[in-house]
Amino acid sequence: MYFFEKIGFNTVKNLSAVRQSLFFTLTILKAMFSPSTYTIASVQVLVRQVYFTAIEILPFYLILAIIVGSTIVGVIMTIAISFGFQDKIGSIIVNVLINEMAPFITVLLLALRSGTAMTTEMAVMNVSGEMKSLRYFNINPVQYLFVPRILNGILSMFLLSTMFTFVALISGYLFLALILNMGLSLYIHTIVDAFGAMDLLIILFKSLLFGYVVTAIPVYRGNKTLMTYNAIPIAVLQGMVKLFVAILFIEVLSFIRFL
Repeated sequence: MYFFEKIGFNTVKNLSAVRQSLFFTLTILKAMFSPSTYTIASVQVLVRQVYFTAIEILPFYLILAIIVGSTIVGVIMTIAISFGFQDKIGSIIVNVLINEMAPFITVLLLALRSGTAMTTEMAVMNVSGEMKSLRYFNINPVQYLFVPRILNGILSMFLLSTMFTFVALISGYLFLALILNMGLSLYIHTIVDAFGAMDLLIILFKSLLFGYVVTAIPVYRGNKTLMTYNAIPIAVLQGMVKLFVAILFIEVLSFIRFL
């Protein structure tokens, strides 16, 4: 009986967590499309979040894109030429570098940089009573705190992954020009011919989902912290675990197109 009671308890608990997560998502989406959300204060929060998330890491991010781009493109070209797959070089670069590596590396960097900080910030505000203070002064935390941070995740994810793609492709071409004397027109023609509408949809889909989970999960988990400071490290750990599980789940979904 204890075994079945434990199964039932865990099932009810998990279903309740799913219901609360869906309710949180619907609340965020409703607030995103509400004009009343975008006050001067919330826009200022959004700008500060974008600066902290995307602008401050640009030097390191650009260096990383150059290293990864030149390495990945060079390896792809070398392997393709060795095995006689010259006609597949464009599609391999698009699938590996643009569709997979750029968004995955970007979301990992954002998760490590912003995920922990955002969970801690929300948890401290919740435990210290700042959330209650905002509600007391008739300030909606969803509009003032949650939506700007989640929009920041979506915008930063899309902009950074797009920048990563262009920088990686340029550095990859410079590598090929130095090693294989490949012409620029041939390189551009190879990439453009392999890039289609489905690839654009994949980029938008992954940027939207990655950008949402990398901020929504820390915000949600930090806001669910128990009212003790000892619970903050636990909330941060649980939030990061759930975040990385969500990232891997989205990445697995993107591989379905290869089946």
